[in-house]
Amino acid sequence: MHVTYSATQQDSDVFQAGEELLPLIQDTFDWLQSGFETHEPKGIVFHDWRSAKELFTGGPLPVWTSQGVIHLDPLVRDWEEIFRSTIKPETDTNDPTGYFTSLNHLDIAAIAGGELTRHIAAFSDSFIDTRNDIQWFIEGFCSYLPRKRLLSPERFEALYLAEESLIYQHKKEWGAHPLWEYGAANRGKTAAEALYDRWRASSTLRHLVEEAAEGDVQLVLKAYLYWKTEARETMPLHRYLNLAFDCDIAGGQNQSEDDQGKGQS
Repeated sequence: MHVTYSATQQDSDVFQAGEELLPLIQDTFDWLQSGFETHEPKGIVFHDWRSAKELFTGGPLPVWTSQGVIHLDPLVRDWEEIFRSTIKPETDTNDPTGYFTSLNHLDIAAIAGGELTRHIAAFSDSFIDTRNDIQWFIEGFCSYLPRKRLLSPERFEALYLAEESLIYQHKKEWGAHPLWEYGAANRGKTAAEALYDRWRASSTLRHLVEEAAEGDVQLVLKAYLYWKTEARETMPLHRYLNLAFDCDIAGGQNQSEDDQGKGQS
């Protein structure tokens, strides 16, 4: 993988953080290749947050893939600031601040791993086919898989609890629209808007893999591929998965506020 750096000023922290992440990124890619047909990204560009926003996307999150190249801000301090910005100042749920003020390079590697996972062959058309009915599955899968690989069980659980709290904080504003309307809350202005449905999708994929599929992530991916080639014209993805795994992916639409605050989204 080719690697380069982009910053608005000389910042050795970006270089050092990128160099620290590279072995984890390579290990994650090797692991993906061992279990899935995976295409190698053309390269990685490490940015500081300012160059990512001002020179490239202009969006609220300094991570994306464009034309086969992964772009990422590797700095822990920038991601802590981003995640802190998603927390409402007054809430009666568990405060996720503790998690998001203790990020480390493994957390950032998991974010990078999400972009690597998008290069699985099963998702090779996802950069072109952006229909909402599949984006919730792809985004959820790409969030879940590298977290499971890179984070300790305790850290993994703490992250999902923090995100469940954030879902609960923001749902009165953005609603509990079905996940197949992925992105309905995203106006492209804030990190919380960009992440809201990703949090929900990741939570749903975790439930699908760990409970409905009894931990078999390959089985879930095979079901997705079968639906995409054989059943897409006859039923939506969530309905097919409900039938295949005897579960109830409601996307939040049919859940009570109390249920959403406690767990599944």
